[in-house]
Amino acid sequence: MKRKVIVAIVVLLASSLAFSGCAAVVSQEEYDSVVAERDVTQAQMTNLVAERDAAQAQMANLVAERDAAQARIANLEAERDTTQGGIANVIAERDAAQAEIGDLQAQIEALSAIPLLEEAGDRAQQRYATLKENVEGARGEQAR
Repeated sequence: MKRKVIVAIVVLLASSLAFSGCAAVVSQEEYDSVVAERDVTQAQMTNLVAERDAAQAQMANLVAERDAAQARIANLEAERDTTQGGIANVIAERDAAQAEIGDLQAQIEALSAIPLLEEAGDRAQQRYATLKENVEGARGEQAR
């Protein structure tokens, strides 16, 4: 009889375990609903991953464009500095040329005050003629 009681207890425990598993059974409708929800969520996740990848690619392009723009700015600043240095050199050359022009103008004015050799020769001949006339006039008066 002890054996029958033990077997009965084992059967009761086994059946309670078996029936407890059956009590948690999910209906087919509930299962299909959860599977459909999972599929929608997976599709949303796939779309979000694709959007993330596209956004990362766009960000990489924007970073590359920004870097190119910064490099262009650096090149333009260097070109500006070079140009400004060139402009300073041109201005210095212009100022030196203007100073030289002023010096040359002063020399021209100084030389303009000096009679030209031709004019000096003409004046000398006129003076000679005048002196000769005076001398001849004085001789003529002495001879009278």
